[in-house]
Amino acid sequence: MKEFLHRHGVAFETIDVGSLPDAYDRIRRHTGGPIGTPAVIIDDEARIGFDPDWLTARLGLGPS
Repeated sequence: MKEFLHRHGVAFETIDVGSLPDAYDRIRRHTGGPIGTPAVIIDDEARIGFDPDWLTARLGLGPS
């Protein structure tokens, strides 16, 4: 995930879920229930797992 975002010059914030006592609750609020990593949130839309096609479309990127 990080490599993909770096390669496309996308700025992002990394949050270590182990460092936040309510991390899983935060993820659930964005996903509607499912949890996992990586959890990606773009404009309040969440996706669990690395999905380059979704990222490319959502961010308006060129081919991955």
